[in-house]
Amino acid sequence: MGTGLIAGFPAAPLSSAAAVPAVQLTSTGSGYVVDSPNNLVGLIVGGSGMPLPQQRPGYVENMDELFVQRVLPGAHSVPVFTPEGAQPMFSGIKSLPFDVSVAQGTAMVNQYVSDNVAAGNTVVVSGYSQSTAIATNLMTDLLAQGVPDDAVKFVLTGTVTNPDGGLFERLGMTIPAFGATFSGYGP
Repeated sequence: MGTGLIAGFPAAPLSSAAAVPAVQLTSTGSGYVVDSPNNLVGLIVGGSGMPLPQQRPGYVENMDELFVQRVLPGAHSVPVFTPEGAQPMFSGIKSLPFDVSVAQGTAMVNQYVSDNVAAGNTVVVSGYSQSTAIATNLMTDLLAQGVPDDAVKFVLTGTVTNPDGGLFERLGMTIPAFGATFSGYGP
């Protein structure tokens, strides 16, 4: 898989031209496929406490303009839902523990990616914070499934499994009260 690590993004959209194209992730008999006329798809995933990335002003537009378009120019990007729970740290007492949230998010994004690759799309997954743990798991899953390297790319910010300073890379422990396992570094 193509991977990249880029850090930081501004809080407001850079320009009106940065608006994400009007496309939809639709559930059909064939799964969750982005209707993209050029078969280039960006899936934008939120961070802890941000299950619906489009609810954070500027997040989707910035992730698209600063990251997705630089990895896959012309991609039609859509925000995708994942649980993004991290009780009680970032998302409140009534959300999922981190490990459960990551496991569910991995299954969901795996389905989104698999459906789009099967439809002939090239996909870039873009995420921040918790969704980088999801993406790390996804890289391993897609490799085991035999998905071609050129079919899926990743661009991640705030990577918790960054081999050179990611929070989960350094500590190597489990915090049962938060349901978080510090799993070491990712690919």
